[in-house]
Amino acid sequence: MKKLQYTPAPWQVIGASKDNDYAIIDYAIIDKDKYIISEAFGIVDKNIKHNSLANARLIAAAPEMLEGEINSFKLLFDIFDNGIQEKHYKQIELLVNKKQKTIEKATGENIEDLI
Repeated sequence: MKKLQYTPAPWQVIGASKDNDYAIIDYAIIDKDKYIISEAFGIVDKNIKHNSLANARLIAAAPEMLEGEINSFKLLFDIFDNGIQEKHYKQIELLVNKKQKTIEKATGENIEDLI
């Protein structure tokens, strides 16, 4: 299998909160060594809803989402090729649990509130 070229997980969001009514905010997405991978900018205005934190969370979840998609594809391909087998049930359970954690990381919400 080809090794993909991106900074491996985990990524996390860091950022400053602002006390004033209007400011430019910057959320950084960093790797496990605290190097900045990406940034999400937004303008805080008490009259305008901004999505910079939500965007930063989504970016930070990217490696886990890609891993989940690859693992889902491999599992589905195996089931399609060989039919569902006993071994697949545990793999499906692990995949569902991992996807739940990834969705919660990407959204900052509990899965029960999203489905």
